[in-house]
Amino acid sequence: MDVTVLIRCYEQEQYLFDCTRRLGTNSYVILDDYPKLGKCERLNRAIPEVTTKWVAFNDADDMSLPARFGWMMDVAKLKNIDTSKVDLFYTDCYMLSKKGVSYYTAGKFDRERLKRDNYIPFSTIIVRTEVAKKFKFIDVENKGEDWIWLNRIAKDHKIQYIDDLATMIYRNYSYPYGRVPILRKLKRIIWQRKVRKVINEIISD
Repeated sequence: MDVTVLIRCYEQEQYLFDCTRRLGTNSYVILDDYPKLGKCERLNRAIPEVTTKWVAFNDADDMSLPARFGWMMDVAKLKNIDTSKVDLFYTDCYMLSKKGVSYYTAGKFDRERLKRDNYIPFSTIIVRTEVAKKFKFIDVENKGEDWIWLNRIAKDHKIQYIDDLATMIYRNYSYPYGRVPILRKLKRIIWQRKVRKVINEIISD
């Protein structure tokens, strides 16, 4: 599938290996916010440079499941969705916390609900690049930029939720930091091994 993945990263370099390893042959661009422009401005600068038909998004600490995009389109066709008439797709996801893994169900798109509840997993979204280029991300007190952007697209373009399908694994926990650098690094290595074990169990099911 002709898609570029924009990966938002700020002090999350240790997670980039897990984030990128299953993107396969798809192009990806890491948006390192070292200059502290903010994720809205980084996306607004990056999207106009995308040349592929589709653009997708990741945060650096989120992980794609294998064959994510082809899988999404295959399931859409099985559900008799005319993909040629849809401008943006999204799916469910897995939530990974220190308590284990749970399945998160997003729900059918609803503009009014989205104003109150940012219930759509942003890293599962894939949107036509020509559509994405029409809309800017707007930062509202460092929150809400994703749903504002989605609602603006939904006004004139078709958004399709593909239910009963998870394409991403979200991390939902406090990172294992510590005061002593060597111990902090060791904690991260141990935790990453646990995370990869969980990921492999999900994929093998």
